[in-house]
Parts: sequence; C-alpha cells; structure tokens
Amino acid sequence: MFTSLAEAQAAVDAYVLHYNTDRPHQALDPKTPVTPADRFQPVGAQQRALVDLWLPPTLDAVAGTPVQPVPADTEPVKVEPPTVQAGGPVEFDRVVPASGNLMVCQRQFWMGTHRAGMVARIWADCDLIHVLIAGIRIKTVRSHLSVNDLATLTPPGRRPGRPVASATDRGRRRRRG
Repeated sequence: MFTSLAEAQAAVDAYVLHYNTDRPHQALDPKTPVTPADRFQPVGAQQRALVDLWLPPTLDAVAGTPVQPVPADTEPVKVEPPTVQAGGPVEFDRVVPASGNLMVCQRQFWMGTHRAGMVARIWADCDLIHVLIAGIRIKTVRSHLSVNDLATLTPPGRRPGRPVASATDRGRRRRRG
C-alpha cells in the first residue's frame, strides 16, 4: 500500500524506467535479449532537421449562395414518412458511447473510444449489418437479426434501408472473407 499519491506515482515511474531500460526483452532480439533502450536510440536534432515539416496550403473561402426568403402565404408541404416493409432493410442512427462499444439488438460493435460521440448510421437486414460513420462504411458483418428484430428497429424515427451494395458486390465480399 502507498501512503500518498506522490509515493504511488514514484513507484510507477520507477517501474516504467526499469521496464524500458533495464529489463531484457526477448521479442526485440530472440538470440540475445536486449533492453528497449539498447535497441532504440533517440534521433538527434540534426537528423530530425533533415525532414521538413510539410503543411498543406490554406483554403480560400468560397462565397455562398444567398438564401431565398419563402413568401408568407406559401402553404407548407406535407411530407409522409416512408413506409417500412416487414423484414426489409432498415436504417437508424446511434451515437457511439464513450466506451466505444455500440450495441444493436444484443450484438456489440467495437468502434473504438476515438469515435466516441460520433453518429453511426446502421443499415441492417436479415443478411448483413453495415455500420457507417460520416458516410464511410466502417464495418460489415453477417446479420444475426430476424424479421422480428428488424420490426423492433422500425418504430418512429427509423427509415427503410436504401440499397447499399449490389448482389455481385455481396458475393465478391463473401468469397474474400
């Protein structure tokens, strides 16, 4: 037991120093174990100066198009929500939690803690589940969902899924994996 936070930090610092400098590490050289400090040396300032830091050019602002005002006497347009076919594909959004583990009907999708707070669009049917973030497909897995599961995912706020991949793309993907 440590009597203070400073004492605990000192013990951790001593262990890290021993781990990185004194402890032999077989993975670095299986014939003759060496310490990480023996194997890896810091790069001097002269060598670091050989590679210039490259920054992309700045972008110029583009003038936007002006917004046209809507006349006050315009009748509002009624938009009917799309109907969801029973057992058909569905799309819905979920926010990636701080843990990075996204859950869909008792299945866990590891998104990583670096994606915490991002909105993930889930496209699911009885064959595949796609997870997209910002329109980029992050994961595709075989679906564990039944028609009944898809029905539970279709209350208000859910929408029918659009086609994601053609049948030939799906076949090609299955043969690779």
